[in-house]
Amino acid sequence: MLKDAIALAAGYADMKQSAFAVYHNLLLDEGVVRARTADCGIEVSCPEVLVRAAVPASDLKRMVPALGGECALTVKRGHLYITSGLGEHKLKTAKDDQIPEYPTPPDDGWRPVSANEVRVLSVVATMADRTDSAAGMTSAVRLTPSWVAACVPTTLAFGWVAGMVSKPVCVPVAFLQGLEGEVEVAAEGRTIWVREVGGPSVRWSHQIEGSWPDGLCESTIMSARSHPKRVSYSAELSSLRALVGAASAAEKGMPGKGHKLTFSDGRVSMEAEGHGQRFQGSIAAPVECPEPRVIGVSPSRLAAVLKALDAAHDGESDLFVSIGDTVDPFLCWGGTPSIEIAMMPMTLI
Repeated sequence: MLKDAIALAAGYADMKQSAFAVYHNLLLDEGVVRARTADCGIEVSCPEVLVRAAVPASDLKRMVPALGGECALTVKRGHLYITSGLGEHKLKTAKDDQIPEYPTPPDDGWRPVSANEVRVLSVVATMADRTDSAAGMTSAVRLTPSWVAACVPTTLAFGWVAGMVSKPVCVPVAFLQGLEGEVEVAAEGRTIWVREVGGPSVRWSHQIEGSWPDGLCESTIMSARSHPKRVSYSAELSSLRALVGAASAAEKGMPGKGHKLTFSDGRVSMEAEGHGQRFQGSIAAPVECPEPRVIGVSPSRLAAVLKALDAAHDGESDLFVSIGDTVDPFLCWGGTPSIEIAMMPMTLI
């Protein structure tokens, strides 16, 4: 439907720009809805689009659903008319010099990526910094021939997906938002393409220039697995998410203070105190713990990790945690090791 194509494409428009700025517009292009930023873009097949016009994405995204049902699109004298049985909206169209160029997908060189691998990729992408597109490599996803990764200063998410690219590249996290199901991937020059199998969209992204610490990322994961003092624990993921969520409510009142996360025989507990506030909580962990361990964590960051692992396994998994010394990264994974997330502990004061 037209409104669905517009909603999907609008996710790639730069809504921070003012109306009619180059990357704020959606391009309705005779059977396709297009959008792009400076780094990435999308085209969505839509047979209802029989015109060519570029209009502000924010306006189109708001107006088409408001008219309800099917809409007819016509262009007259520099304006787009959106008409349904409820009424009509009139929008000024952008001039030709306000319409950016859009790359053309390659004819061949496409490689299949399974639905399970796409899920891994999507979950890893959620761990990148989505709040600041100018945050450099922390707002990017790293694709290599054997793995994919995303990192922020305290967290490294690793996904074991092979064959997506023939050489390492970085792409903006927005390029992978909402990706699901089977896809095909191709590369041409500095551009990476992803198209849905049996779906309406084709996405593209230019590679982000910059260095990525591939060796450090790999060694962090490997050392987190094999540290001689490591002890591994497991707990029901949904129960631990509830505990961490409860602790998160007190985090704003204790800025910069790590919560004490304790794994012991039969229980997992969290506690913190400061600035006139205190939180204490625990859950049963029906697994024998060979040796109790205590680490400092940020509840909100740990909540993001648990949410990602829960999504990776459809809410049907235990959480596994490997903990070394109090200053070493601790490693989290779900029922399968296709996604591993390493977190730096916080100092307990």
